[in-house]
Amino acid sequence: MGHMDNKSSIQTRSPSSTFSAAVLSSAISNVVGFPLDSIKVRQQTYQFPTIRSCFQNAIQHEGFRGLYRGFTLPLISATLSRSVSFTLYESFKYSFENTPPSARYFLSGLGTGSVISLFACPFEYSKLYSQLHALIRKQELQKNISKDYKSSQRPLSSFHSASDIVRRYGFSSLWNGYRYHLARDAFGSACYFTIYETIKGFLISNQITPSFAYAFSGAFCGALSWILVFPIDTAKSIIQKNTLLSVKTPLSSIPWLSFSIYRGIGISLVRSALINSCNFTLFEALRDASFFQ
Repeated sequence: MGHMDNKSSIQTRSPSSTFSAAVLSSAISNVVGFPLDSIKVRQQTYQFPTIRSCFQNAIQHEGFRGLYRGFTLPLISATLSRSVSFTLYESFKYSFENTPPSARYFLSGLGTGSVISLFACPFEYSKLYSQLHALIRKQELQKNISKDYKSSQRPLSSFHSASDIVRRYGFSSLWNGYRYHLARDAFGSACYFTIYETIKGFLISNQITPSFAYAFSGAFCGALSWILVFPIDTAKSIIQKNTLLSVKTPLSSIPWLSFSIYRGIGISLVRSALINSCNFTLFEALRDASFFQ
């Protein structure tokens, strides 16, 4: 995003350069961060006492490849959504160019997250299905038959997960839990871009090296925005998991005021800080590179 608060600087950066840089930076950062996301989802939806126990359980029963289960669709989705997100964000900023900076960042992020959530939800739901498939299968078998679940459960790819969801529950079920996804993405994006732009601008105005400003601001905005929206994300994961198990989830059953709503927050903060530090540093550098102009 760089220095884009005045109209002339905004015009020097085309949507194509923004999109191209975001594609590459997002793809790299998602490869780095996906195993941490897999651990986060498992902690949110099952009672693992620590990150270590969750990690050991996944490795023991599914192997290291299990941490990348469901990776293909999220890689496509996250890369595409991040690229479109950054491009949309810049477009929204044009519309709010006469608005005070903080309001411009917040409103632009809010609009961006709302649009992105519509097509990102099916991809993320399929990812969650892939990540939890082994645990769900084990739970189903324990309820019905005494059988070694490791030998009977078939690992599902992202594409198989999506088709299996449609086959078992119908096409519209790909948007199960959408209102929570919308709330998380809209509010989360608003906080995310506002925090990033504000911290980055402050650091650069105080003569901090741009590359450090991008990395620190990316890590900070990623971590803080996750803290703010994590309860919504946990509710979304619980509701989507219970839907797969044909269990109804009243809002009153969500532990909104309990610390358990933040189960998995530790790994999420590490993941988000790492991904966004990497992503923004690469994005800012690539978009200013001559071959993206």
